[in-house]
Amino acid sequence: MEPESWGEPLADQSDYPEPPAADQDEIFANSDIFADDEFEEAIVDCWRCRKSISEAASVCPYCDAKSLNPQNVSATLVENSSTHHQALIHALLWFAAMLAISVVHGVFVHVRVLFGGPNNGLTDGELLVLTTVVSFFGLALTIGAASHVKVPTVPLEPSTSTRLLAWPIGGLVLAGLLGLNIGYHWVLIQMLDVPQVHVQFESTAQWIWWGILITILPAVTEEFFFRFIMFDCLRNVVNRETAVWLSALIFGMAHIGQPFSIPVLIIIGVALAYLRLLSGGLALPMIIHCLHNAVVGYLEYIQ
Repeated sequence: MEPESWGEPLADQSDYPEPPAADQDEIFANSDIFADDEFEEAIVDCWRCRKSISEAASVCPYCDAKSLNPQNVSATLVENSSTHHQALIHALLWFAAMLAISVVHGVFVHVRVLFGGPNNGLTDGELLVLTTVVSFFGLALTIGAASHVKVPTVPLEPSTSTRLLAWPIGGLVLAGLLGLNIGYHWVLIQMLDVPQVHVQFESTAQWIWWGILITILPAVTEEFFFRFIMFDCLRNVVNRETAVWLSALIFGMAHIGQPFSIPVLIIIGVALAYLRLLSGGLALPMIIHCLHNAVVGYLEYIQ
């Protein structure tokens, strides 16, 4: 016999009462909340492109940035990180060569200044030859860097509306940069009495060549090197904002032959980097750079 304390067994499951419908809904609602709290996927912003991604993702699906979560870093990601660092080191080595040329150019010009004479001690012909040599050294180094630095592919992909909006913004940026540059150098001239360079070439061909050397050539070579090679190498190692400022700093230091101009050149570099981000390409920064140099060159060398 079974002990009496066990009680009488129920005849079947129908003897169990059904909970009220409201109670069932409450149970399911509570279970959903429980599930959401326990299993909801965490969303974070990618450190490079700032788009929302899953925290568990090992690679950003938009820009291929590796996860900063150590649990998600695989051997492949470590290898890619090493490749990105090597690309940045190679780009910096090419930049060092550019810096050396800028130093030599600056020393040459400033030594001539010590001896006085027109145009900072340089004749118009000497100034044209010196500018040609420096420009073509810069072009050669840019081509060399493009051939040897394996720039990682980092898609920008701004929206169509952002690309279109970037162009009128570029016009406003150009006006602001011109005002900043001209005002900055006017203050320098007033405070430090910096000698000015004025050129008077004898032929139209010389004027045309001079214009190409101070506008088109630097706009193309410098934007390709600093806003593509250097900027993209940096974007694979640091976040976007840091890459903007570091590339701008490197751009400014590349003009060390004009040391007083470095602060304003860094600001120009920041503006051009953001224009590249907004437009998604190099065309807009190159055009703004070219127009900026044309206006500044006219005011500085011709007037």
